[in-house]
Amino acid sequence: MPRRTAALRTRAHASAGETCVNDEDPSGVGAAIVDSLLDGARDATFVLNPKGDLTAANTVGERLLGWSSDELHGRPFLAFIPERFHRVVEHRPTTVPADSPTDPPTSTTITLRALRRDGTEVPVEITRHPLGDGTSPCTLVTLRDVSASYRAREALLREKEVAVSTLASIGDGVVTTDLEGNVSYLNAAAERLTGWRMFEAMGHPIMVVMPLISEASRLPVEGPIARCLREERSVESPEGMMLLRRDGTEMPFGDSASPIREIGGRMTGAVLVFHDTSERRRISRALAYDAAHDPLTGVANRTALERQLARVLAEVRTSTGTEVQHVLCYFDLDRFKVINDTGGHAVGDVVLRRVVEVIGTQLRRRDTLARVGGDEFVALLEHCTLEEAERITTACCAAIDALRVTSGDHTFSLGVSIGMVPITREIERTADLLKLADAMCYRAKHSGGNRVQMASDHDAGVAQDDLEARRAVRAAQMAQQGELVLHVRPILSLHPEQDARPRCELILHALGGRVGMNGPENADNGVVRLPVGPEANRWIVHQVVRLLARWRATHPSDTWPQCIVPLTSAALQDDRLVPLLGEVLTEHGVPASALSLRLSEADALGNVPATLRLATSLTALGCGLTLSECGKSLDAFAQLSTLPVNQLIVCGSHVAKAVRDPIHAGIVRAIAEIGVHRRITTIAPQVDTPELLAALRTLGIGYVLGDAVAPLRPLVGGDGEVGFSQGVVSH
Repeated sequence: MPRRTAALRTRAHASAGETCVNDEDPSGVGAAIVDSLLDGARDATFVLNPKGDLTAANTVGERLLGWSSDELHGRPFLAFIPERFHRVVEHRPTTVPADSPTDPPTSTTITLRALRRDGTEVPVEITRHPLGDGTSPCTLVTLRDVSASYRAREALLREKEVAVSTLASIGDGVVTTDLEGNVSYLNAAAERLTGWRMFEAMGHPIMVVMPLISEASRLPVEGPIARCLREERSVESPEGMMLLRRDGTEMPFGDSASPIREIGGRMTGAVLVFHDTSERRRISRALAYDAAHDPLTGVANRTALERQLARVLAEVRTSTGTEVQHVLCYFDLDRFKVINDTGGHAVGDVVLRRVVEVIGTQLRRRDTLARVGGDEFVALLEHCTLEEAERITTACCAAIDALRVTSGDHTFSLGVSIGMVPITREIERTADLLKLADAMCYRAKHSGGNRVQMASDHDAGVAQDDLEARRAVRAAQMAQQGELVLHVRPILSLHPEQDARPRCELILHALGGRVGMNGPENADNGVVRLPVGPEANRWIVHQVVRLLARWRATHPSDTWPQCIVPLTSAALQDDRLVPLLGEVLTEHGVPASALSLRLSEADALGNVPATLRLATSLTALGCGLTLSECGKSLDAFAQLSTLPVNQLIVCGSHVAKAVRDPIHAGIVRAIAEIGVHRRITTIAPQVDTPELLAALRTLGIGYVLGDAVAPLRPLVGGDGEVGFSQGVVSH
């Protein structure tokens, strides 16, 4: 028998009336067995006399409480329990009632804290059990240390609190259900999006809390939770689903549902994560609208028109009828150049908008009107006979002829020449259809204007050659007569510490009006038609290099500027352009790095293989490639990160609206971030106000150009001085 236990037992025997040892065991054998059992117990174990004082304790109890056996003996058990728990311990019965001698002794278990010698508390599970058959005045007490389970429980609670806090703070709605599809949880975002409070929604079927309908058919549709529970896999909802909120409003949303499984893999329910897609859809629709509409007049642009024409041509080719049902009309305003020269571009803009209004009053609701050039429009008349089309176009001629626009002391009038082409199955491509209509328009103008010219069967075969020849002759005449001139617009760096090199954009002008290779603002009024063939590109490249050499002769110590040179889409098919550029650069001693050739985003992405070939050739030569009108289409974002370009010019319509519209500001910022990641220079055009200039400094754009930076100036001044030095702008 251990000495410690023996001492406690001996002291217990010495206390009259307080012994727990049977008097029939004078040798103490039973006590020795009890002592051995105490020391063999895994939990702290104590024997209390009727007063509640300790008379025996095992070694685990000593370690737990921090007291030796001599110090424990005779102390009241409550001395080792914090005072706040005393009433709980005192009111726990440990013996059976006197009138129930046949019932077995009962034990009680409670969980509280024990007080250690150093003053600290330890969580314990206390079990009290009467000794023997319940008639003994002594009690056996065990203290089980539950610190480990407490720590595990607290860690679990902390994890739960973090999870609940995270679910409550995220912007996505989160809903969980049981295997029957009944709601068991909604986070704060889900409450806000559905209109249901969690305590109201719990227990209701998910189809009641989140009823879904198809946006197209307006009929109820199966939700992802039902599919997830049925198929036991993660699923996503298709596009075009609407959530009916509790207040009856509709919300477009995107979501995904996944199974909830136990550790063993058994499925216990499902979780749905969803969000409001209204803003994303609004941005997508805004981008789609901008990509398909002319920003000045609001009518369709060339891209949207060509999609419509492709659809109509496909319908005509597959149609079994012989009667002509569709007509294309090409409008070219007469005397518009005079208005632009006299009243300026602001008056020209007003005239163009008034013309659109006038034409719109004559067209039918189903007809499509598009702006395809500065003063050129195309009307697609679907399911329209030639007689009806002739009546509509004649009415348009009369209405435009009667139009008067007053500005200051001037009153302006104009006319219109219209080319009309029946759409038949013999015409295979939209380009051929537009060229034929354009050629008919030119014939109407050449015949005196303000009239309608209808195409015949013979015209279809000769229109393309006639149109190209006419434009080539006109371009040559304009160049020889000095009507084609280059203007320069300086570019300002918003981060001058990074690059102090002067930059400028070159714009091709016709005297009195802008031509087809003007700046990113390519929808400006007064665009004069030029050939889209390679001659125009070669002419402007040669002119720029020649003028750069002339400028260098008078500014030998200045840094070479980088000039953005406009090109037409014909550059993508012109294998002679880059070799010619190399020859001209060598001939005039101009470094290739002084030039960055510019294509529109639409042209570049319309023929990606050709764009890659051109970019590779320019890089080998030392020149750069600039894309303008970036961000006009949402699909273009994926391509922008792959094309080997060194400069991006943001679409002017996004820049102009960036101050007041967060959607357009976000698009500008996204393009700027693409530039940062790809190390591509980003330029914002049409920066015409100090307010816009200040806003762009916060959107990450590298460079800007516009009236707020410096006005557009002739590259060659009246004194013959070449103005590349005007590209240097004070920061």
